[in-house]
Amino acid sequence: MACTILNREFKTDKPFKKLTCDVTEMKRVNNNRYYVFSVMDLYNNAIICARMSDHNDWGLVAKGLENIPYQSEKIILHSDQGPRFTSKAYHELAGQKHIIVK
Repeated sequence: MACTILNREFKTDKPFKKLTCDVTEMKRVNNNRYYVFSVMDLYNNAIICARMSDHNDWGLVAKGLENIPYQSEKIILHSDQGPRFTSKAYHELAGQKHIIVK
């Protein structure tokens, strides 16, 4: 798991080395629910990408992962290990972008 890789060291001295992500349900607007997938860089706690959808599904997470800038060095991405973050598709897409999500 990513938490094991991070070893509870949530600080880093370089950007794009350790990231966290989550999906958040937003307030209802006109009786519609909206969800935001965001990725935060632990270097400076900046949100480096975010996607919004009216569906809390794999598509939302996939579009968010695609927005993470490609890095030649490996990136650690920590999540709460919910169902969207443990799927085979998630691990495959992350691997294509040099992102460690174990």
